[in-house]
Amino acid sequence: MGAARQASIHDGTAVTRSANCLALGSAKAGSYCVREGGPQDESKIRDFAAGLSVPTRYFRFFTAISPASPGILRVLTGGIPGSDILVITDQQGAVVGHGMATDITADGRPGVDLGLVLADAWQGQGLGAVLLGLLARRAASRGALAVAVEVLPGNSRMLALFSRHWPSAQRTWNGDAFALSGDIASLQQPGTAASRWAHQALAAAA
Repeated sequence: MGAARQASIHDGTAVTRSANCLALGSAKAGSYCVREGGPQDESKIRDFAAGLSVPTRYFRFFTAISPASPGILRVLTGGIPGSDILVITDQQGAVVGHGMATDITADGRPGVDLGLVLADAWQGQGLGAVLLGLLARRAASRGALAVAVEVLPGNSRMLALFSRHWPSAQRTWNGDAFALSGDIASLQQPGTAASRWAHQALAAAA
């Protein structure tokens, strides 16, 4: 078997082309691969959700209850129609990040509702931007025009992440959380190494 082709990027790391990985590279916590997820990942996603800290679990699921219920697992593994699931795995194949885009209608337009969560040790390393960018571009390719997400007020990282990608996003307080929405076509690519890298990795695999 021949060596996989690699594409150099701005920060000096390399992207290895893979049939399964939409993007891959290295972060402080280790090497990772972003790929499509599904029902076959149920046990890995269950272990991932159970390993989240209470604050991380609460910010993502609006509850600190663990382990994940069968209903939540069904959602997280793409068991409902109109959902796009991406997972980030480490070198051992364990899930360390999860993102999903669920089809919705926003102001009469086709759109997606986004949800992201990373294992605590993998947070703050640009991988949220990787997931957000990939999910948004995949949704746009399916005809989505709008993007939306609900974020608890204490989740400053997600609020900042969404604002960086959609600076003109509308923000509405619904009594429990901020409802953020924007035009998917106005997606911005912040200048972090991880987000630049994800963009180039996707282009290289096209």
